[in-house]
Amino acid sequence: LAWWVAQRKNAIWLIWGSAALGILISPWVTGEGIPEIIRGLNGERVFFGLRQAQHTSLFFGIILIGLLCFARKILSINKWLTIPLVLTILYCLLVIYINSSRQAWLALLLTAFFMASYFTIKRFNRATGKQKIITVSLFIAGVLGLGGMVTSNDTMVNRVMQEKEALTAIATLDFDDVPYSSFGIRLHSWVAATDFIKEKPIFGWGSNGRTLVMRHTEWLPDWVQYGFGHLHNTYIEMLVNFGIVGLVFYLFMWVYMTKKLFREIRKGTIEKDIGYFFMSFVVFWSIMNCFEAYQNFWTGVFYFTVFMTGIQAKIWRAKYLI
Repeated sequence: LAWWVAQRKNAIWLIWGSAALGILISPWVTGEGIPEIIRGLNGERVFFGLRQAQHTSLFFGIILIGLLCFARKILSINKWLTIPLVLTILYCLLVIYINSSRQAWLALLLTAFFMASYFTIKRFNRATGKQKIITVSLFIAGVLGLGGMVTSNDTMVNRVMQEKEALTAIATLDFDDVPYSSFGIRLHSWVAATDFIKEKPIFGWGSNGRTLVMRHTEWLPDWVQYGFGHLHNTYIEMLVNFGIVGLVFYLFMWVYMTKKLFREIRKGTIEKDIGYFFMSFVVFWSIMNCFEAYQNFWTGVFYFTVFMTGIQAKIWRAKYLI
C-alpha cells in the first residue's frame, strides 16, 4: 500500500484525509448523530458505534494531533480554511471530552507537554538574553494554566477520583487490596500475565495467549475471567503472545522508521511537519496502548496501517522517486 501511495506526490494526503474524514462523520454514519452528542453533553459516555469509548478517543485524538501539526500547511492553501479548521479542532476536543476516556486525556496532556518541551528547548537554544527568560516563562505559564484548567474541571476530576481507592492501594504497594474497578481489572490482569510471561518468555504462548491468561488464572473472579478476553495493554499482550522476540520486533519497527524518517528530514527531502506529526503520534499512541490493546483490534490495526503507510510512502518517495 505504501509503495502504491508513493507513486503520486500528494497521495498521502488523500489516504490520511480520507481516513480522518471517515472518522469525523462517524457520529452520523455509525452513531446516532446529534441526539448521541447531546446525551454525551449530559454526562453519558458515547462512542458513536466505534467499538468502545476508548477506541473513539483514540481516533479523534489522532485526528486532533494531525490537525494541529498540519495547521500551517492547511492555512497556506487558503486563509479562509481557518474557520473550518478551528471548528474541526473544537469538534475533536468536544468528542474527546464527552467521551470521558481518562487514558486519552492523560495521553493528550503528556503529548502536549512533550511537544511543548521540545519547541521550548529548541527556541531556548536559539534565544539570547531576555528571550530565554520569556521563553521559559511562557512555557511555565502554559503548563500551570493547562494544569489549572484540568484540575478545576469537575467532570475530569470526578472521572479520575473514581479510581481513588485503586490508586491509593497501588501507592502503598498493597496490590491485593486494589478493587476491581476499571483500572483495577487492568492491574490484576497484568499481574496475572507475569506468571505466563515467566513460563514462556522468549516466544510466548501464541496469538491466543492473552485469553489463556484470563481463563486460566484461578484467583481472578469468574466475572472477570469470562467477561474480559484480553489484557488492556499492547506491550504485555505482545510479551504473553509472542514473547520478548515479538515485543523487540515491534519496537524495532518504530526505531527503524524513526531513523529513516528523520534522516530524510535532515536532508530536507521531507517536511518538518511530518516529523512533528510522527513524534506526536508516537507519544500519544504509546501511552494509549498502555491501557488498551489497540494493536489487537481492527481500530488500532486500521490507524496503525494508515499512519505507517503515509510515513513509509514519504520515505520511499524522498529516497527513490523524487
